[in-house]
Amino acid sequence: PLAEALAPLWPTIVGKRVECFGAVTPDEWIIAKGSPNERKVPYLRLALERIATPDFILPAPSTDSPIDDEIANLPMFETAA
Repeated sequence: PLAEALAPLWPTIVGKRVECFGAVTPDEWIIAKGSPNERKVPYLRLALERIATPDFILPAPSTDSPIDDEIANLPMFETAA
């Protein structure tokens, strides 16, 4: 689902700086598998959970999520008496 939502927007972000969120795990790529030149190349894999650009965030933040108590107690959220 995230990949499907991102696919049509992909051309607008290629080559641009984005912020990605998710779990990073080590993995390895096997080059020339089964040949005498076979070797393993280590890399880090990101399981993308969210991507933020200057124009959009996917998946979009939930509007029904509760506000963190620490944030809710900031003066800007106080109601006038």
